[in-house]
Formats: sequence, structure tokens, C-alpha cells
Amino acid sequence: MSSFYSSKSKGSVVAQLSSAHKEQIRKNCLYISHVIDIVLFLGKQGVAFRGHYENDESINQGIFYIIL
Repeated sequence: MSSFYSSKSKGSVVAQLSSAHKEQIRKNCLYISHVIDIVLFLGKQGVAFRGHYENDESINQGIFYIIL
């Protein structure tokens, strides 16, 4: 009986899954948009995506890691 009241207040399971799916698509598009912007910026500047040493102690971890 509690699931009935839950579906009345939150909507059906299908509607909840649909809205969650749309939100995930929105987040993915935003993420990809940022990655594309970074790739275009690095390409225009002619710099590499990564440094020589990318561990936590490295001073130069690469421009890609700094931007993200």
C-alpha cells in the first residue's frame, strides 16, 4: 500500500526513470561540451594534453588535468 502512495506523490516508475534518463543525457551533453571546448582550446594553442610525469607529486601534470 505504501508503494501506491509513493507512486502517487513521485509519479510512476516509468516517469521517474524517464526523468532520470533525461537528466543523465543532459549531464553527459554538458560534460562532452566541456571536453570538446578543452580539445579545441588545446588544439588552437598547440599544446599537449599531458605532461611527462602525471603522478600526484609531479609539478607539470599536463594542461588537460589542470583545466579539468
